[in-house]
Amino acid sequence: MMSVPPHGLLPSSMSMYATNPGLWTELRRSVAGSVREADLGIIERNMFLNGAPPTARRLRDLMTEPAERASRDVMGMIPFAPMPWAMPKLLVVGGTQDRFIPVSDAHLTAMYYGTRAVILDAAHAVMADVNWRVAADALADWLAECFGE
Repeated sequence: MMSVPPHGLLPSSMSMYATNPGLWTELRRSVAGSVREADLGIIERNMFLNGAPPTARRLRDLMTEPAERASRDVMGMIPFAPMPWAMPKLLVVGGTQDRFIPVSDAHLTAMYYGTRAVILDAAHAVMADVNWRVAADALADWLAECFGE
């Protein structure tokens, strides 16, 4: 759910390597091989607000090859982000508890696309977290604001 910066995830990945090497190692392991090979305990403690909710384990089963390939694609440097003028309206979301993409990157992404970031009190995997409604409400508010009720 959290927005990927236009410059890709390489800077976030390097920052995570320095500040949270355990999470970095397990995410790299999951992307390089399979999420089923990673230590899910480390990932869950770092990607969810208060550890993983019961529904989060189902996500592992949904991580088929296309999802894993997409994750690998965004882990490196994206050489050319879409130009701001070529983009439709978009919502940029960041989380104060996100240990993967810093709030500062959410603000930079929003500036790049000429909008404002919505910063939630949420972790990276908010869409599957116990406080998922915070993100759903923010998205609903944005949709109503941009496209009407």
